[in-house]
Amino acid sequence: MQSDAQLTWIETHGVGPTEPDHEVPPALVPDGYEAGALLGKGSQSRVYALDPTQPGPRLAVKVVQRGVHTQQARFDREVDLLGRVRHPNLVRLRDVRHAPTSSGLIMDHIDGTPLQTWLERDDPPRRIRLRIFRQVLSAVAALHTAGAVHRDLKPGNILVRDDPEEGPVACLIDLGIAKSAYLDGITLQGATLGTPGFLSPEQIRDAGGVDHRTDLFALGCLLHLILAGQAPFQGPSPAAILGVVALGHREPIRRAAPDVPEWLAELVDALLAREKDDRPENATAVKLWLDQQKPPADRTPRFVAGL
Repeated sequence: MQSDAQLTWIETHGVGPTEPDHEVPPALVPDGYEAGALLGKGSQSRVYALDPTQPGPRLAVKVVQRGVHTQQARFDREVDLLGRVRHPNLVRLRDVRHAPTSSGLIMDHIDGTPLQTWLERDDPPRRIRLRIFRQVLSAVAALHTAGAVHRDLKPGNILVRDDPEEGPVACLIDLGIAKSAYLDGITLQGATLGTPGFLSPEQIRDAGGVDHRTDLFALGCLLHLILAGQAPFQGPSPAAILGVVALGHREPIRRAAPDVPEWLAELVDALLAREKDDRPENATAVKLWLDQQKPPADRTPRFVAGL
């Protein structure tokens, strides 16, 4: 079940450049730049560095072949969302260019480290980990406000860069399979879009019938990873992981991270509720839970993790 989101450019970003590429159509390369290293690729798109030939910001181009209706529609939707949603923790759209056989999305080249690599390398204290989670949560909330559902929140779609003044800063990228209320749905019937281990149960059942609460489930997976250093759902294969998610089988987070306070463990449980109606209402409710360090007063606990 390969999707274009299963290998994104930031999963290889920061590892070092791969081979230079000479197949980027010149029409997709802005003036003052030249096509550089291949940063990553999915099933139907590739992302390349754009190296400045004169003083200017570092950029990247996501190249999508034209003529494939669903892929072009996803590209158009990603352009639409990045054009409408501006947020400090969301990759910035710079330009859109077209060639006879392909289209290119020009964006900032984020000089950062994939989330999981950053966690393993730096082993930051909990307050820094939670700050990164809050930043991702804020970017997701902005997408939800714009009527979109990301549908593929995962460590490989989050870069953490070091800012001289702010410290670690998260950047969410790749809206390639986002779902927008403003554009027609393009999910293929029977297709499962996303990444095993970060898919919600309802996303596994019906990829086209999800709402913003599927992102809340993925945020719960990310929060578990951020706090415990491992994803909540494990298995020997993608199919096995999907089965574990669908059944809701996982260990309580305090077994993997005993020092996590009860209120925070309860938030992880709530986000990872098997039924979407048992999750927090929206990203604002999640932020309130974090700010108050306790569940909202009107929430009745309805889910407890267990094997």
